[in-house]
Amino acid sequence: MIMANYLKRPAVVKINSDGYQGNPGDLISVSTYDGVKVIGVTLEIIDPGNKVVEEGSCNYNTVTCTYDYKTINQVPGRAGVKLRATVFNIPNHKGTPEVTL
Repeated sequence: MIMANYLKRPAVVKINSDGYQGNPGDLISVSTYDGVKVIGVTLEIIDPGNKVVEEGSCNYNTVTCTYDYKTINQVPGRAGVKLRATVFNIPNHKGTPEVTL
């Protein structure tokens, strides 16, 4: 069982974009799961033309047990914007889902 968990990819359970309106300082939260240990989460914000307009590391929130990202750049409108989270675990496997707003 331990080896099976070690070999599995981590998963993003949910990308919560409720607090994201395209403004600097907006909060995007990422819920993750891994049978061993998540060691980091990164987030990319991609405009409707598939250009990465912002990317960075998320910070672990000990209160909500999520990985939070505070935006820096203005992105006009949410329609067609993609959020791509990448989660890494101890053996450095990764999972990378995305959501389109």
